[in-house]
Amino acid sequence: MLSPEYNLRRAQEEREKAARARTAKTREAHLKLAEIFEQRAVEGIDPRDIH
Repeated sequence: MLSPEYNLRRAQEEREKAARARTAKTREAHLKLAEIFEQRAVEGIDPRDIH
């Protein structure tokens, strides 16, 4: 299983993408992904298990 750090790193990357997004819709999408990765880190979900 991958470590929670992977999901936290992905969440941070999505937040950075949101900060650079040109449109509100794109920004919202990146923030939603960041929330998903943070939740996976808390729950200990391995991204490879998501299909």
